[in-house]
Amino acid sequence: MDDSIFARACASIGVTPAQVLRAEWIDNGPGWIGLVLDSVDTVRSLTPNYEAMAGLAVGVLGIDATGSTDVEVRAFAPSIGEDPVTGSLNAAFAVWLTREGYLPANYTVRQGTALGRQGEVSITTDSQGIWVGGRSQTVVSGVISL
Repeated sequence: MDDSIFARACASIGVTPAQVLRAEWIDNGPGWIGLVLDSVDTVRSLTPNYEAMAGLAVGVLGIDATGSTDVEVRAFAPSIGEDPVTGSLNAAFAVWLTREGYLPANYTVRQGTALGRQGEVSITTDSQGIWVGGRSQTVVSGVISL
């Protein structure tokens, strides 16, 4: 990713480049600017500026050494705001960071904390690939006839 995109992504979430430990364009369908931040506290404290982010989707990750999960993730996209649990972003982070050896082959993710949600995602790697899983809860059900 070029320096101007990196600088804009940092500014749009309110961090300095020094707070970013790793940065990469990650894409498994939806494209994200993936940023590994210096702490889980930094991840949790972000207040994104969607106007400054225009045209970018920014995902952030911080290691959570003291929690019940291994990492905290947040997903920001101007068209939807903050997504409480994002399979595509978690898959893209997993491909990037497990292949580089930054994260283990199997780990757990917390997402949605800033939105008052309790999202928990499991990342599992086996001989067939990387799997993103977790529990879901149906909140609305229905049928549409066209």
